[in-house]
Amino acid sequence: MAINKLPEFAKDGQKNTDDLVLTDGFPVLKKPARQWFNWLFNTLTAKINEIIDADFVARNEIVNNLTTADATKPLSAAQGKVLQDNKLGKTENAVSTTKLNTARKINGVNFDGTADILVPDNWQYIPYGADLNNYTTAGYYFCDQDTVGASVWNSPIGLSFSLIVEKTAGIVQRITGYFGANAIEYKRGFYSGEWSEWDKVVSAKHKAETLQTVVTGHGYDEAFILEQN
Repeated sequence: MAINKLPEFAKDGQKNTDDLVLTDGFPVLKKPARQWFNWLFNTLTAKINEIIDADFVARNEIVNNLTTADATKPLSAAQGKVLQDNKLGKTENAVSTTKLNTARKINGVNFDGTADILVPDNWQYIPYGADLNNYTTAGYYFCDQDTVGASVWNSPIGLSFSLIVEKTAGIVQRITGYFGANAIEYKRGFYSGEWSEWDKVVSAKHKAETLQTVVTGHGYDEAFILEQN
């Protein structure tokens, strides 16, 4: 509650303590001088106004709990000490942080912070008769049977393989034949609505060869077929 300042008593009047011993107060059986009263009340009003100017807080305005939501009221020193004694150090962890209130999924695995989790590679199986032109979502894919690999459309090889799809300005596909196929690798891209031809990744074991264009159907790299025979 705001407190209004007092008018300064005898601001312009005569006031002094001449012939008055302040430690003795007003003399007994003697009329006090008017300037003494002026001095006394002027001093009192001035001091009261100083307190008001200093943003005086009434005792009943001080909050002595940690539940009041009134932001205009000051907190008591006692409750301030409670906060100080129970504060969390900058290098400490709160007990509640050891577990998330709501678990989150990481690569499909629930994680709530209470224990380590094993995140799988999340490889997805390529089924019989699939078309690699449809694999445009970034991720990891595989085909672990030669008969299935031979049925896959728009693949440069006819055996089992793995496929990695990457997001760039368009799409990049990287295909690797299984170890029995000497882990031969190919890559191609998809941009502006068109797939490029498959390019062999040249290595010491896999020499640069002219690839047979693979657009539709089960067309395989002639160089790969020669390497298998």
